[in-house]
Amino acid sequence: MPLYDFEAIFQLSSIDKNQVWSLIATVLEQQGLIDPLYDQMNRKMTFDQVASSIRRYPKPHFGIYSERFTFDFGPIANPQHTLLWIDQKSPCDVNWTHWAEHLSTVDGFLQAFYLDKEYSRWQTTDNIQSYELAGRVHTHLPKVSNNLPPPVEKTIIDVTDNPGRRTIRLGFVEVVAAEMWLGPGFWELTGADRDEVEQCDYLQTEALAHDVLHLTAWPRPFASDQGEEGEVQHKMRRLLYPNSVDRPIDEL
Repeated sequence: MPLYDFEAIFQLSSIDKNQVWSLIATVLEQQGLIDPLYDQMNRKMTFDQVASSIRRYPKPHFGIYSERFTFDFGPIANPQHTLLWIDQKSPCDVNWTHWAEHLSTVDGFLQAFYLDKEYSRWQTTDNIQSYELAGRVHTHLPKVSNNLPPPVEKTIIDVTDNPGRRTIRLGFVEVVAAEMWLGPGFWELTGADRDEVEQCDYLQTEALAHDVLHLTAWPRPFASDQGEEGEVQHKMRRLLYPNSVDRPIDEL
């Protein structure tokens, strides 16, 4: 059974740690996903103790760990967005749509999506050593310099044409997923045209509350960059990120 990463991105400072944990706790309760113990900064606690632990923690971010999930939340000042990242660590039945519908009610919601962890990882990883440690063949993959000055210059795997890559941009994350939720602030940030997206013949779209657009591009989470599945991802990336899709990070 595949494992997934779920991300929700918000405008910087539009949601705080207490508000987001309240939403997380609600969904965990509704889906029957509460684990026996939780961990914050190596302090073990029950589910009922997590909210007060987060409230007392003096930083604006948190990392909460349980048997089945990792919850990482915090503002990221340089890319100018706030991120909630949910890492599924063991197989279990999760309704990610339910997560997205709750989190998209927040003012400042920009985007949410969930990804096949294995596929997303290797679409984005450019470190050759990571491939070698995992026993994965990389001789057939394109290579480039990381363009850093000596002595940190080295050869890396060129992932710039991988349709499933995840790239952090200013204010948003450039990524495509088989199922996505896009908030009202997404369009100005990315340069995408909402009308064009809604009229796209290979996407199913649904207008939700709070001016959120839900789109479905593939019947299951993307797990291949080949054939029609790969081509859909390439087309989605050009459609959703027209101002950044072909530009290096250091040019934005």
